[in-house]
Amino acid sequence: MQPHPEFSLRSATPQDSEFLYQLYAGSRADELQATGFSAEQREAFCRMQFGFRQHHYGLHFGHAQDRILLWQGDAVGRELVTRDPDLIGLTDIAILSGYRGRGMGSFLLRGLIAESVAQKIPIELHVDQGSRAQALYERHGFIIVEDQFPNWYMRRPPVS
Repeated sequence: MQPHPEFSLRSATPQDSEFLYQLYAGSRADELQATGFSAEQREAFCRMQFGFRQHHYGLHFGHAQDRILLWQGDAVGRELVTRDPDLIGLTDIAILSGYRGRGMGSFLLRGLIAESVAQKIPIELHVDQGSRAQALYERHGFIIVEDQFPNWYMRRPPVS
C-alpha cells in the first residue's frame, strides 16, 4: 500500500486498550442513547460489551493483524484483518466519528483490494445493515451475499 501524507498504520499494542474501548463506545453511542440508560449504565454496558467483543476476537481472530490508524500521529481508528490462504477477512474497520469522511476508509480498502487482486483471493466482511460503512463497501465493489440480520455478509471478488 502506498503511504499517505496524513495518515498511517501501526501495530496495536496492549497500551491501546483504552483507545480501542473509546473507539468502540463511540461507534455505539447513538444506539445506546436510545435505550434510556443513564450515563453510568451506558458506560458499564459498553465496557461489558467491549470486553466480550475483545474476548471473541481473541478466540476467533487471534491470528488477525490488528493495526491502529493514525491521523497526523494521533490514534483515530482501527483495522483488524485476517489473512488465510484463500481469503482476506475484514473483521473491523472503525474510525472515530470526527475523522470520518476524510478518505481513510477508502485508503484502507484500496490496500486490501490490491492485496486481494494480487493474491487472487476474495475479501469478506460483516457490516451492520443500513450503516454508512455498507455504502462505502458497495462503492468499492463488495456485494451482499447473505442476510445475517442485523448484519449483511459481504464479499468482494479478486478483480481489479
